[in-house]
Amino acid sequence: MTVLKRATLTLKRNFNRSLVLFFLIFLLSMFSIVSISVSQALYQTDANLRAQLPAVATLQWQFHQTSNDENDMISPQFPKYEMITKVGALPEVKDYDVTARTTFFSQSLEPVRFATIPNFIIPAFDTPDLADLQEPIINQLESLDIFIHDMGGYIEPFPVIGINNPTPTLEQLEIIELTSGRFMTDDELYVGANQAVISTLFAQINNLDIGSTFFLKNTVYDDAQMLNDGIMQNFLYWHLDTYIMGQDVIELEVIGIFDVNLEMLNIDHYTVVTMASLTTELYNTIFTPFELTKRSETKIFHYRQYNHNNVALLLDQHINLGTTIEHPLTLNVLFILHDPRDFNAFFNAANQFLSKEWSVVDTSNSFAPFQSSMDQILWISALIFRGSLSVSLIVLSLTITLFVIERKFEIGVYLALGEKKIKFISQILLELLLVASLAISLAFLAGNITSNQISNYFLETSLLSQVEADDTFEGFSKGTNWHLLMFDPGPMTTEEMLEAHDLSLGVADLIIFLSSSFVVIFSSTVIPIVYIMRLEPKEILLENNI
Repeated sequence: MTVLKRATLTLKRNFNRSLVLFFLIFLLSMFSIVSISVSQALYQTDANLRAQLPAVATLQWQFHQTSNDENDMISPQFPKYEMITKVGALPEVKDYDVTARTTFFSQSLEPVRFATIPNFIIPAFDTPDLADLQEPIINQLESLDIFIHDMGGYIEPFPVIGINNPTPTLEQLEIIELTSGRFMTDDELYVGANQAVISTLFAQINNLDIGSTFFLKNTVYDDAQMLNDGIMQNFLYWHLDTYIMGQDVIELEVIGIFDVNLEMLNIDHYTVVTMASLTTELYNTIFTPFELTKRSETKIFHYRQYNHNNVALLLDQHINLGTTIEHPLTLNVLFILHDPRDFNAFFNAANQFLSKEWSVVDTSNSFAPFQSSMDQILWISALIFRGSLSVSLIVLSLTITLFVIERKFEIGVYLALGEKKIKFISQILLELLLVASLAISLAFLAGNITSNQISNYFLETSLLSQVEADDTFEGFSKGTNWHLLMFDPGPMTTEEMLEAHDLSLGVADLIIFLSSSFVVIFSSTVIPIVYIMRLEPKEILLENNI
């Protein structure tokens, strides 16, 4: 008689015992599949939510005390070029741009005012809960159009961004779009050509077009002298040579004109002022080569250091300015990833090149409540999974050992007739495999249905408690990095997060479940196998006769 046939007959003959074993494996497997299903569903949901975000990240300095002396000020830190290039070389990064932000001045150019921006739609305040917001927001929007010229000054500051990439990240991410001309080539960026790309409104207001030229001044003003002279609103005196410490005059040729894609911006009642401010600033921004901006800033950087030191001494403050002019500009970077779902891998890889003060951040704060809920539920799932495996190993080991002891006389007879122990062990394993296969298959189906209900319940309950505890869950995502505000889609609602919840199990999940289940089941046969190997047929039969 074959081992398979004998194992089948034994299961039929001992139906009650087989049934007990079946239910034990079924129930224990249910716990395992529920924990695996819930964990995999949360990871898949996280990926689904990330897929809805822009594939963009940046570096963020983690504020910390730079000195043990409580009297020292915290010095703001900016990313170093070497750090950025190492992170930018990671395989998850599709492209990136190191930019330098600074401010140049002009007495002849006019700034773009918010009131002139077409198609910027201010949300209607037509519900009672928004009525109190209307007046202060309208006042703030009107204040955006108050420039230095309106306050009696003569010199206007303009934001300048020095770029390293011939296709800036803002264009790649469709925040801006060229309407005519082009951005700088690699060669023009390398030599720092005197070229500029400006917005459509800036060009219209100042009668500029492709090929036009204009002048900007990179100026350091003597703020300490102004303070000594009792001047508090120093911008009213920027036109006087008396207060100019150093200056670099730059002539720029317009080679490109862009417009801002307002449809890409998150504009609602709670973000309208910030987005209006950022949009107005963007329309006034002048893009130049990074090397040109750096070259100009380097020329006057010693004046800037001297001015800051004088102000610090005058105000009796300690300011850690640093002395190097390797990067006299404030560096910023935007990384464009191949896929927003790559962020976790990118985060872990980037940490190899970053000190503890730095971290990479994206816009995933949009679903921060889900992440918090996910951490809690994953902890519970992991606890259930480890517990179910441990309990399964102990309970099954004891149960199978008891069943083998009950069959002690049967084993003795077979061994006395010349049956090899290995064949009987194979029979035990085959019996267990037949019962376990059926129990595990049914547990997989039942557990998948059960886990769907459990996961939905826990996730919804946890999300609602997270959202209720967060009274700022409106407008921008809480904690979003300033440089990512333009890409922030805003906080996702509980319904949106639940809609992304995906409990579908794939082949990999099935493999994890089956492998862990059978490893536990076969591990639980170790004690019974050791017991059988130690049995001697003569001792068993004599013991039974007694």
